[in-house]
Amino acid sequence: DGTFTVTQGKVEGKALTSLHFHSDNDHVLTADSTLNSIGADDWTVSAWVTKDLTHDGKIVAKVDGSWGDGNQGFSLEWRSGDKIRFEMAGVYLDSATAFDSDDTWYHIVAARNGNTGFKLWVNGVLDASGLTSGTLTSSKTLNDSTPLAIGKYGTHGNYYNGKIRNVQVYDYQLSNEQVASLYSNTYPQTPLHWWKLDDCVVGTAITTAVDSGTGTTANGTLTNFENTDGDPLDGAGTGWSNGTLDLDGDLTIAANGTLSAPRGNLDL
Repeated sequence: DGTFTVTQGKVEGKALTSLHFHSDNDHVLTADSTLNSIGADDWTVSAWVTKDLTHDGKIVAKVDGSWGDGNQGFSLEWRSGDKIRFEMAGVYLDSATAFDSDDTWYHIVAARNGNTGFKLWVNGVLDASGLTSGTLTSSKTLNDSTPLAIGKYGTHGNYYNGKIRNVQVYDYQLSNEQVASLYSNTYPQTPLHWWKLDDCVVGTAITTAVDSGTGTTANGTLTNFENTDGDPLDGAGTGWSNGTLDLDGDLTIAANGTLSAPRGNLDL
């Protein structure tokens, strides 16, 4: 609400692009070796998400049907009670807070904190740390031979209901200050893996989720989505979703500012 003024820099419409998942087998798959280099070291995963309803859906996971040999893999997920869970090989931390607002964007960050437990941040604020269940040891690793999946629980299913964008993985634990900076989009470091999920080009079928990180490229493949060309006229409920920026006041682009809408239409 009110007036929005760009005096320097650029407002780019593709930041509103995301992937819309339904719990009917929509997911993104990357290579089997993704994240294996991290092993049992500290690391961090983050994503911007909405949820369509209360459900036991997986935001991002790397796990086969039995947690590998019992010590491998991870899952970042929304539990049926509107709490967020970060889990590695059966050891997990649940958020202290229930986040029950549907169709609301949340920035979720989870990290491994040595063998003492995990940390969970929501919208730049630490919500929980430690462990809810289990014991974390150096035997719990990411060396699982199954692909990293976005919107799916490895080989199990448990598909996601909602929108996901900007999935990032860092091969170290972020601090509270770094997470707050990441939430405000001012953290300067490029992650090891970075699936922006803004690859949509309206009118062109795009089935690749590009990895823009610094590590070995692990592009994802869109699987079972109805809409891969970003055309809202298709009427499809899953696939590329191009958001809108609605203003009740004035949008002012000053002499040194730029407005760009590369993923859709700009109506003035």
